[in-house]
Amino acid sequence: MKKRLFRTLFLLWIPCILTAQTGTLVHIPVTEYTPGETLTFQCLFSGNISRVKALNLFIRPAGNRSYHQYPMKYNGIEWTATVPGIALSGGAMEYFILAELSHGGVISTPDDNPFDYPLTIRDAKAGKASVTERMSMPEEGGIPAEYIILAPEPGVAIESSDFVIAVSLFNMPDIDLSSIRLELNGSDYSSYMEKSPDIITLTLPPGTLKSGMYTVTLHAQNHYGSRFSPETWTFTLISAQESMQRINRSLNGRVGTEFRWENVDGEPNNLIRFTGREILSMPMPGHPIQILNWELFIRRSPDLPFTGTGSTVP
Repeated sequence: MKKRLFRTLFLLWIPCILTAQTGTLVHIPVTEYTPGETLTFQCLFSGNISRVKALNLFIRPAGNRSYHQYPMKYNGIEWTATVPGIALSGGAMEYFILAELSHGGVISTPDDNPFDYPLTIRDAKAGKASVTERMSMPEEGGIPAEYIILAPEPGVAIESSDFVIAVSLFNMPDIDLSSIRLELNGSDYSSYMEKSPDIITLTLPPGTLKSGMYTVTLHAQNHYGSRFSPETWTFTLISAQESMQRINRSLNGRVGTEFRWENVDGEPNNLIRFTGREILSMPMPGHPIQILNWELFIRRSPDLPFTGTGSTVP
């Protein structure tokens, strides 16, 4: 029992031992800058300094594909790099820090795919209005979002009285709730949202929205300031009267007749036959499509002057 417990504890300590041997980057993200003014970045390394072969800052204007690389210099306490103001354009900037280790490995901040999902710095001069405007535009190259749309489902038509937007955040544990914005046809309704780590919902006072088609757009960032790709879908809002008018009831089919007047060996053998197929369509819950096949025979034979039979096939 003691050996098993020791082996379990040893396995749990392995990640800690490896981290202690390698070290990690400690960096407080830069969140704001002023275009045209120099900007300094600082970073610490928690391991043995001799293990760091090189430390570099990679920075680019938001949305660009390529980065500018700036070597970070060690001053005895921390690594620093200064980006000249001429390299800081307006709008927003994105960056990450990468350390090359002496044994050939690399570590970074952020630590998960930093080239594609870097940290974001806001333009201080742009102000809140510009930040809102930028977030209203499509964020190309953002982190793929994994929202689960609960209501309304994409492409459906719903009555105004049933309106509610509900989106599950179950697959997005690193989302920054304060950054979530929701737009309907380009107008921001975020102030009406209720947020929790599991779900966000939006309800509006009656009469706020008119009947018509609406496009929902969700914007958000993670806790590192990196943007998620916006989530967009559409639905149609209709009144109760329009909902009744959309009930599509239809009845169609075909009818056939056959007449035969003949004598067989001098005896009358007359036949009148009607056949039909009717289709009643009412695509509503509890009212599936119904098909009715029917036949009616009227025959005059030597034994019986007239006989009639009928049948239906559901």
